[in-house]
Amino acid sequence: MKTAFVLVAASFLAGCASLRPMPVKFTDPLSGPEHLQLATTYEAQGELAAAQREYRAAAKADKKNLAAQIGVGNTAFAQGQAKEAELAFLRALRISRDNPAASNNLAMLYASQGRKLATAEKLAKRAADDSRFRPYALDTLATIYFQQGRVDEARAAVTEARAAAPVDDPNFLPSLEKTAQAVGEAPNPVLTE
Repeated sequence: MKTAFVLVAASFLAGCASLRPMPVKFTDPLSGPEHLQLATTYEAQGELAAAQREYRAAAKADKKNLAAQIGVGNTAFAQGQAKEAELAFLRALRISRDNPAASNNLAMLYASQGRKLATAEKLAKRAADDSRFRPYALDTLATIYFQQGRVDEARAAVTEARAAAPVDDPNFLPSLEKTAQAVGEAPNPVLTE
């Protein structure tokens, strides 16, 4: 009887050892496209932090998801997270080297920081080659030219951007007018010979 008790106790104790907590692997119930859809909804509602979280989840689910990388960059840029925005735009350009949205947005990031202006100009010119992005790229170019002291070229870019302004984007013209004011307030540089 004593032997049976010892065996039962030993097997009970051995069984208890297997009751230790096992790591649980979290599986995301949403797919990458579902995270992307949720991100665009949050972004449209102005909930940038939530949108950024969902863009990150979509990008994690699919490292080659161009829209997710650009979304991470855009929401990071809008929240003043310049380093994360730059990295996201660079990842997007690794996915699609000539993507006009990623090119222009990275150019605008550099222009807003007043750095890498030669690179920013190349990126914005690349984006301007796509007619859908031309007005946005021209606005970016105006900012770059202005920072480089090329005021006449900046004004010409604003004029061309106004002429090409998209009718279906109510946010573009107010943004362009801010650039135009900055460029218009700048004195023409005095050329010396």
